[in-house]
Amino acid sequence: MRLPFKCTLFFMISMIALSCTSERMASIDRGSDVTFREGYPEVRLLAIGLFDDEDIPGITLNVDVVNGSLIYKSRGNQFVANAELQIQIVQILDGESTTIQNRAMQFEIVDDDPRVVDSREITTISERVHLGPGTYEIHIAVKDMTSDNRTVRQARTTIPDPESQQIGITSVLLLGKSNSNDDGFVPVTTYFVPAQFDSLKFQYQITRPEIDSETSIAMELFRFNADSLHAREIAGIPPSPGSIAYRGIDYNRRELVESTERILTTETGSIMIEYVTPVLPSANYRFSVLVQNAEEDSQELFKAREFYVSRSPNFPNIESVREFAEPLIYLMHPRDHARLMEIENPDSLKREMDRFWLSNISNPNKARQVIELYYSRVEQANKQFSNFKEGWRTDMGMVFILFGPPLQVENTLDISMWYYSYMRNDPLTLFRFTRPKVADQFFPFQHYVLSRQRYYHSVEYDKRRDWLTGSILNMN
Repeated sequence: MRLPFKCTLFFMISMIALSCTSERMASIDRGSDVTFREGYPEVRLLAIGLFDDEDIPGITLNVDVVNGSLIYKSRGNQFVANAELQIQIVQILDGESTTIQNRAMQFEIVDDDPRVVDSREITTISERVHLGPGTYEIHIAVKDMTSDNRTVRQARTTIPDPESQQIGITSVLLLGKSNSNDDGFVPVTTYFVPAQFDSLKFQYQITRPEIDSETSIAMELFRFNADSLHAREIAGIPPSPGSIAYRGIDYNRRELVESTERILTTETGSIMIEYVTPVLPSANYRFSVLVQNAEEDSQELFKAREFYVSRSPNFPNIESVREFAEPLIYLMHPRDHARLMEIENPDSLKREMDRFWLSNISNPNKARQVIELYYSRVEQANKQFSNFKEGWRTDMGMVFILFGPPLQVENTLDISMWYYSYMRNDPLTLFRFTRPKVADQFFPFQHYVLSRQRYYHSVEYDKRRDWLTGSILNMN
């Protein structure tokens, strides 16, 4: 069947728009993930192509290793962890991949404090690799030499050619600075930006040849509408398909927070551009850069960095009194929890939390063990299930905190089944999670929604009682 001219034109315009959108989504960086596996090194990777102060092109590598994720051995009065960092750099040229570097280096972390085994402090290995213009994939692996467990991360970056007659742009580097220390701006390697930072800096470079026309650089900071609430009760009313709780984050609804424009006229070569903003409220953001020449039909260049400003300054850890109070919503009546969160004084809030635990578990030693177990699960939920909000607030995070890790998990394209019993057909020990949208470059999050059922009411009641009587200790 032959399409009418108007339909054909609409189809062509739609395909062009989709192609442009797809290219832009592919140019958005979201940092390294914080995927957590018990007993494996926690590793984050930042690889970005930039020119140094002498205009030499290369890739800046930052590999973050969480100290407490390694295994330590005592050496005299010290505790030592040994690990190996493997680096592979692959150049992508005309669709072909060529390994140009493949090497390994060993390093150790030494600490006098035995609590280093639980430390959330980061050891950063930074390196500058001189490389020519082009597109590269960086593969790194950190191997714990004691356990032989290995964590792999990869990133892709492009170094523009300063000799080209076309304008180029690097990826956007996100940095944060806290006024409480003298480190200055430090790279942010993950999607989550801890609330400890007082200001953020976006940094990138433009390569520009000698041309007669002006070059405009439009920088915009957007905030996205997203679900930020804690998970509702497992026996409660399920979220409606049109709600933000069901969809998670809405990329179609965004608010312009800040914008600015810069015009390049005489500047040539590699040009460093920086954009600094004060601390932002907790939300999901995108900082975007659009570069275009004044000439007609000139090609646009687009780069962006998306991120989430966390409520927690210590994410994924919880350390402040308020951070300890918030997850109690899964054990308290909503009215009682609301009254608890109205307490502003940290000392008063802590006393009220102690009163809550000890009024339910009179044995202080048992109460301490229950508290440690509860918040260890909160932190693990942050590591495993965080997406556009903290992991403990998600449906999977809530079930994990209350019930612990499932005996078995079955995943399909858009469904995850968690079994808590060997009786697989028992509906009271089975939780079904569905994904409203499968993760892709347009929706990069693993967002699961629990299929809530009324018959979970007794299950939820019994599990809360296990926590508030200390019986949960007999189940672990």
